[in-house]
Amino acid sequence: MSFLKTEGFQPSIDSDGDIKFKRQGDVYYVIVSDSDSNPMYLRLIKQFDYSGGINKGNIDGYAREINKYKMCKLVVNENSFTICMEMYLTSASAFTSIFYKVIGVMDGAEEEFSD
Repeated sequence: MSFLKTEGFQPSIDSDGDIKFKRQGDVYYVIVSDSDSNPMYLRLIKQFDYSGGINKGNIDGYAREINKYKMCKLVVNENSFTICMEMYLTSASAFTSIFYKVIGVMDGAEEEFSD
């Protein structure tokens, strides 16, 4: 939370207890596992609704390509899909030191289906 605040993202805690923040108008979630704490298991998620020619039927083609990215997954849900980065970390500073790299990988994955 403090890192995101310092970086100007104005994070908040959502109803599930996850960290929620906006970047360039898009909503992201940081989810830290309650059960895996040493090392901590962290997920950074960006959720999308089906729109603009992307639907559950054709998202699988994008998922095959995106899921080749390191640590990055495209997860298909019934009414939406997510780009998710999953990692084990030994400290919060391990996440803050790679935060912008991780965001860049997510941006690259999103470009796969945005073009």
